Amino acid sequence: MVEHESPKRRGRPRLPDDERKRHTMTFRMRDELRASYIARAEKNGSSVSEEVEKSLEKEAALAETITNQKDIICNLQDVIATKEKQILEYKDILSEYKIVTKAMQSSSFYMIKQAHDFASQLLDDMAAGRDLATRIGNRGDIEKLLIIMKTLLAQNSE
Repeated sequence: MVEHESPKRRGRPRLPDDERKRHTMTFRMRDELRASYIARAEKNGSSVSEEVEKSLEKEAALAETITNQKDIICNLQDVIATKEKQILEYKDILSEYKIVTKAMQSSSFYMIKQAHDFASQLLDDMAAGRDLATRIGNRGDIEKLLIIMKTLLAQNSE
């Protein structure tokens, strides 16, 4: 039996895959694109392969930047939605707070009753762990308001 020897390869032997800095890729491109890479390589004093590699690196970096920006936009949209919801909640609180303020400025029994109910509701919300009081004052202020309202209610009901 005659063994056929494969022809000896020229140049240095190939490095193992894990030691190589670059890998070979073969692909097709249009004539116009090829000509632009050749012109760019000549202008920059580099090889066509280096120009293609630079282009691919720029494209990958751009794609990563776009992905990051999309993530940031999604996060911002979530924050905006949350803030819009909070604004609506705080508008309701502000509306109730205005009623309390009016009740404190007038002696209307109805207004005082609304203020009393609102202060009671806020204390219940705070007891349930909702931090709504920070928008209109601290807990001591609300407790004082409730005591004042109870006193005024008692005076008006006599």
